[in-house]
Amino acid sequence: MQANEYQKQAARTLIDGPDFELTEEEYGIVWSAIILMRSIGSLLEYIKKTAFHRQEKIDTNNVSIAVNTIRLLAEYFFNDLPATYYDKLTKKEFMQLWALIGLGGEVGEVFNLFDDKLRSQSETTKEEIGNELGDVSWYLAALAAKSDLKLSGIMQQNIDKLKERYPDGYNSEDSKHN
Repeated sequence: MQANEYQKQAARTLIDGPDFELTEEEYGIVWSAIILMRSIGSLLEYIKKTAFHRQEKIDTNNVSIAVNTIRLLAEYFFNDLPATYYDKLTKKEFMQLWALIGLGGEVGEVFNLFDDKLRSQSETTKEEIGNELGDVSWYLAALAAKSDLKLSGIMQQNIDKLKERYPDGYNSEDSKHN
C-alpha cells in the first residue's frame, strides 16, 4: 500500500473535530503530558546520540538528573495542575493535539512491548510489533492529515534530508556532525 492511500484509508476513521469542550482540569492534564513528553523526548535523543551514535561518552549523572527531573515534573504537574496556556483550541488544533497525544501513547506501548519481552527474556513477535506499529502509523497519518500534510511528502522530505546528511549511507562519524 502506498503512503497516501494508507493515509486516505486511515482518515476514514478520523472525526472533523470534537463534539465537546475540554474542562480546565483536562487542559491542565494535556499540557502537563506535553511538557513531560518534551522532557522524555530530550532524554531519549541524548541517549540515542550517546549510546547508539557514540557522539560522546554517556554521562550517567546527566541521565540520572534528567530522570529525576521528569519524575519531579510528573509529581508537580499531576498534583498541582498548571493553568491552561490557551482558553480554547480551534477544531484543527484540538485534533492535532489529540493525534499527538495518541502518537505518544502508542510509542509508549511499543516501549512497553519491548520492555515486557526483555524482562521475560522472550522474543517479541512480528505480529506484536506490527500491531503496535500499525497504531503508531495511524496516529502519524492522523497528525499529518490534521496538519494538511501528505505522508508521501513527509517521507520524501525525510529521504532528501538523509541523502544530504549521509550521501554515502549512514556512518557514526558523519552523525557526529549532523
